[in-house]
Amino acid sequence: MRKAILIAMLCLISLSLCVQKTGKEEKMLNFSSTFYANALQGYAGEAGEDFFVIAGSRDEAVEKLREIIIQRKPPEKIFSESEEINFVIFRGVFRTGGYGVSVDRVERNKNEFLIYASYKNPEKGAMLIQAFTQPAMVISIGKLDKGNYVARFFVKEGDEDYVEKKRVEFRVE
Repeated sequence: MRKAILIAMLCLISLSLCVQKTGKEEKMLNFSSTFYANALQGYAGEAGEDFFVIAGSRDEAVEKLREIIIQRKPPEKIFSESEEINFVIFRGVFRTGGYGVSVDRVERNKNEFLIYASYKNPEKGAMLIQAFTQPAMVISIGKLDKGNYVARFFVKEGDEDYVEKKRVEFRVE
């Protein structure tokens, strides 16, 4: 019994130290994400990596991504309270397979979202499919209340630390 109480106390102490250490009221978000290896359906034009806030279902978000990249349509910055919001990570256009992206975590601190992702690149000398790929990840976070928001996108490649790649300001009305 004493051992169980001691373990419980140690867990509470370590938890309180972690909370005090950050000093922020960050909340880890539950989210769902979907990876698309060929998000632009074979598009072979020029397009580098980017990060967007896009409204709609996952399929609608991918369709809007195609419009932004292929048709050069500017991304929207104002959304409705009734719309589902997605964060879209686009790796770019590659001549081979082997490229990927995974979402490590999404945090929310009031009206600021922090999106942490890792990039996967093919190993040197690996046998790869010789086809244009356009890896993308759609992160669905649901509907948001009215207000001004910021989404900050961080990437980790290999053993490097996370680097902030982009900051997007958007509004929900």
